[in-house]
Amino acid sequence: MLGSAPAAAAALRQAAPAAGGTVAVTQTVASDPARSLGEPAAAREPAVSVAVATAFGPAGARVRAWTRPAGSGSWTAAGLVLPAGFGSSYDASAAAGPDGPLLVVVGASPAGQACIANGSVALADVYSSGRLGPVRLVSDQRGTGRFDDRPAVTVGPDGTVWVAWSQGPDADACQDVGAGDRVEVAVSHDGGRMFASPVPMPADGGDAAFGARLAPLGGGRVAVSWTESDGPGDQAVLVSVLGPGGQVTRPQRVLAGAALPLVLPGASFYDFPAGDITALPGGALVVAAPFWRRGRGVIDLAAGLPGGQWSSSVIAPPAGADLL
Repeated sequence: MLGSAPAAAAALRQAAPAAGGTVAVTQTVASDPARSLGEPAAAREPAVSVAVATAFGPAGARVRAWTRPAGSGSWTAAGLVLPAGFGSSYDASAAAGPDGPLLVVVGASPAGQACIANGSVALADVYSSGRLGPVRLVSDQRGTGRFDDRPAVTVGPDGTVWVAWSQGPDADACQDVGAGDRVEVAVSHDGGRMFASPVPMPADGGDAAFGARLAPLGGGRVAVSWTESDGPGDQAVLVSVLGPGGQVTRPQRVLAGAALPLVLPGASFYDFPAGDITALPGGALVVAAPFWRRGRGVIDLAAGLPGGQWSSSVIAPPAGADLL
């Protein structure tokens, strides 16, 4: 769903070799007045890099993209990620495979809608020249009485593309998390040109599911993590595996705890942090997610094998700070 802009600039961090090791070099991709850019994401493949962020202006929320072809020292505005027939876009994500494609995905809703009623999911290629390809729909909810939001995208080593999102009834389109939201995942075997029908991820007793994240596992499989409400003020992080034939494993609860408050103490904007998941070379998964513990935002980590045992640990912030 639409969020507030937490920063005045979107920045892409890249690693560059230096004497004695590797250091992070920060570049400013774009800058605007405070609270006018939010929800940044970035990805790269050998030929080109892309950064995206939601711009909040008179026309509403719209995702803007900037690209930098390999060998170029500067970033160039590539345009809006907004499908035809829609008035706003938001919740951008980006991903690339080792040999492409490089893709950006957004939520999009028609103009004149209350909040994000009829919100859908759209995707665009980023070409090696730095140009954006046509923005096409992965899921079109116009006229269905439902909406999609918070999409995520990943690309496997063989070019398989997965897109995940939350879906709920339009009655919840103005809520931070709709009580009926559920996670769906769609797969493409042609680089994102065509997608199979989405597969719903099984619920585990919670009232809402959101914050989907994806990690390719090889063999046409993808690990899916998401957060599910778990009683008043509590939430759990679940992990399941979607197989090449659409088979879904029973979700495992790998983390649980108190949800962060919608507005952190001293903040002037809403927070809606989501967890993340990555697959290690040996097949193990690592999941990270924020929780509220003893008046502070902390990051909980869980590591384990799909269907096996998991262990957890906590990263606590310095005094007076929160981790998101």
